[in-house]
Amino acid sequence: MTSDALSAVHAPPRGLPLALRTVAIATCLPFVVLKVVWIADGRVGIPDGSVLLEHRTLLLVANTVLQLAFSEAAGGVRDSRPFLDEWVFAVVYGGFVTQGLALGGLFLLYTGRRWGHLWRGTVGGLPAGATPPSIRICAVAGASAATLAGATHLSWALGATVGMTAGEIAQRTADFAVLHGSRAAFAAVAAVSVLVLGFRPLPGLPLKPLLGAAWVGASTLAAWGGWLLFAALAPLGGAEPPSALTVSAYAVEMISGLLLSCVPARLLTARRP
Repeated sequence: MTSDALSAVHAPPRGLPLALRTVAIATCLPFVVLKVVWIADGRVGIPDGSVLLEHRTLLLVANTVLQLAFSEAAGGVRDSRPFLDEWVFAVVYGGFVTQGLALGGLFLLYTGRRWGHLWRGTVGGLPAGATPPSIRICAVAGASAATLAGATHLSWALGATVGMTAGEIAQRTADFAVLHGSRAAFAAVAAVSVLVLGFRPLPGLPLKPLLGAAWVGASTLAAWGGWLLFAALAPLGGAEPPSALTVSAYAVEMISGLLLSCVPARLLTARRP
């Protein structure tokens, strides 16, 4: 089948790409508008006594407020002074979640059109040289690191307090358990799917869901772990520094994602004509 024919087969529903692009653009507008207002010396969403009012230069750096917001959501502990109004987090995070879903949908449509033929078949149908020893080493090392990071997150989700600061323990909520439980699940999905792809113990399994699970799991580990590692190493706004164990967990999580990503990348490259 020619590439043109493949594109026709995988063509998305008419109007769907435009709708997703519109949603992705619209949902980032609240954040952009707030940034413009703050840079223009406005105070919408900033309560009296906020640390941002004491350090106005923070508002002139485009990503600083976003970093502070994520740092607080990631478990940083601040003093009793207010930071931003609660509705700011709901509006901005809600927009980011919706935007992420829209962009993810656009990415799936694009990859389906361009590389859909590479996802077909079973694990046993992969080329013999698609997983050389170097790639299998990456798979084992990445899965081991992901297991370590996942076990740490799972223990926190189940109530363990090892490596947590006193402020983090005091602020534990149900959301905390869900967050760390989901990160443990991503680690497990990434590790298992990559090991199956790398060593092919079940050659009859379809390739598409395994590749999808490997990409999503590994990229989540790399991106989320890397971002939290950056936020932990550069705390702003009076956040209590995380423990050494927490920083190590973020670093291991990021490294595991990078190593695991090598496997699906190699497999897709090996299947290209």
